[in-house]
Amino acid sequence: MKKQYYLKLFVCLLVGGLLFLGLTGPSASAKNDNNDVKLRVFVHYPKPGLDKGKPQGPVCQITANEQVANYGLTGWKLPDSAVVYKINYNTNSFGISNDSLKLAVDNAFQAWATSGLSFQDGGATGAVRAQNDGINLVAWGSVPNNAIAVTYTWYYQNTGQWVESDTILNKKLKWAVTPYTTDCAGTAGAYDVQNIMTHENGHWVGLDDLYDLASRDLTMYGYGFTGELKKDTLGWGDSLGVKSIYR
Repeated sequence: MKKQYYLKLFVCLLVGGLLFLGLTGPSASAKNDNNDVKLRVFVHYPKPGLDKGKPQGPVCQITANEQVANYGLTGWKLPDSAVVYKINYNTNSFGISNDSLKLAVDNAFQAWATSGLSFQDGGATGAVRAQNDGINLVAWGSVPNNAIAVTYTWYYQNTGQWVESDTILNKKLKWAVTPYTTDCAGTAGAYDVQNIMTHENGHWVGLDDLYDLASRDLTMYGYGFTGELKKDTLGWGDSLGVKSIYR
């Protein structure tokens, strides 16, 4: 009985000492913070209504709707400091040089570098999975339902503060890098890296997908096409949207 009594007394004194020293405080605080962090996932499909169709997707068509003023907001905002992203070059198995791949991704981020937004290439990474690990990742991997790409964004629901974004592009599709000339002058049968990444980066900065037909020439149109380059440059609605967040 005395042994049990002294054991209970020792445990009580130990816990009391930890509480007094504040050693349990950070754990409780971190738990509360993590509970406030939410994840939103954006899936970029090849065409309206296609979720299990042929991976190559439909072909780009030239239209002229880039001057519409449509945009949607996600509710978060990037920090004032530069957002550092990293590319996993080991997942590049498409015959694209790493230099060309880097330039395409860099250009995709710079398309949004307006209204004080700043992005920085943080170099290569070996990360392969989308997870809240402090790495803003761009990589190729497995995605659901033959999607073109998927972007994962973590943010604080209560404050709208952005935490992290990861973009995974479909490794089963054909990819290419083509300098912009006209909206549909990309490589036939392939998705253009800069074109798709510019759309995905729009989610990073806080813009939502648009699915109405009037928005089909905007960067944030929710469907993508092979041979498409029109998302390389922002439409009027895209510019209005980002300026409404970062005044």
